[in-house]
Amino acid sequence: IERVEVITNPSSKFQPDGTSGIINIVLKKNTATGLNGSVSVNGGNQNRYNGSSRLNYHPGAFNFYGGYSFRRDNRHRNMSITVGERDSAGTPINYREDLTSVSSPISHSVNLGFDADAGDGTSFGASGNYWHNNFTAMDHAVNIYRDSAGTQTQGFDRDRYDNEFQEDYGFRFYVQHQYPEKDKTLRLDYSFAGNP
Repeated sequence: IERVEVITNPSSKFQPDGTSGIINIVLKKNTATGLNGSVSVNGGNQNRYNGSSRLNYHPGAFNFYGGYSFRRDNRHRNMSITVGERDSAGTPINYREDLTSVSSPISHSVNLGFDADAGDGTSFGASGNYWHNNFTAMDHAVNIYRDSAGTQTQGFDRDRYDNEFQEDYGFRFYVQHQYPEKDKTLRLDYSFAGNP
């Protein structure tokens, strides 16, 4: 650790919504050059698994990095709803729905970026990210209406298939100048994010 900063009025760089201040721990710069990376794979019960890979290349004044992650889940849900009400004649009726749902969300996330040291305390960099989630769900519902005596008056089954997706993307660019005076830095940030 190089130093610890207490920032009582955080800039938009730190997305400070709802916070009164932050503690910023500044680490010493790692000047080691070369190529390094990591790969991680995880698995769980009910066909749940995820993995990620990260790569960093630091030949000197430039630092390039990127990563990719993947996640898949199988979600099973059983739900019952019982509602007591009255029809237009005021007769008590009972409605019950039993729902079985199976869904399989699959998500991908990619990020790429670079940092550069321009000398004289000036550095700049850019990064981008993209996230995609594909969600498939199959529902089967059994609906039954009963009168006040418990006799079934009507009923029906409902099947639903839903296939949808979500996407998010973002981009960030910064320029920073570190002055010779301790704890004196000028930094400009530009970022945007959205979804189609």
